[in-house]
Amino acid sequence: MIERYTTPDMGRIWSDQNKYATWQKVEITVTEVLCDMGIVPKDAVKVINENWDEVLEAILEIKNISLTLNQNTNIVRIHKKEVIEAQEAYNAKRKAELRKSIEFSKFY
Repeated sequence: MIERYTTPDMGRIWSDQNKYATWQKVEITVTEVLCDMGIVPKDAVKVINENWDEVLEAILEIKNISLTLNQNTNIVRIHKKEVIEAQEAYNAKRKAELRKSIEFSKFY
């Protein structure tokens, strides 16, 4: 949407957050109906009514997996925790080396 033509109410209605919340309501309602029909187990309704972010975090913790999101590129990385930690340590070391190199080059 073009921001200058959008009222605050329109912005909230058409926001990604509202879109995902609406999708979640639909998924919950459909799952409840399927449960009432005996197609979906009752445990599925319990799970789907939970906070999805918390459920994802719990699953990742159980599986010893980390998830990182690059805010600039919207790229999601999912790896074992050790891999993410090693990549972050390498990136931090590389940044420190580059800073040192830049500071060193100021003198020459």
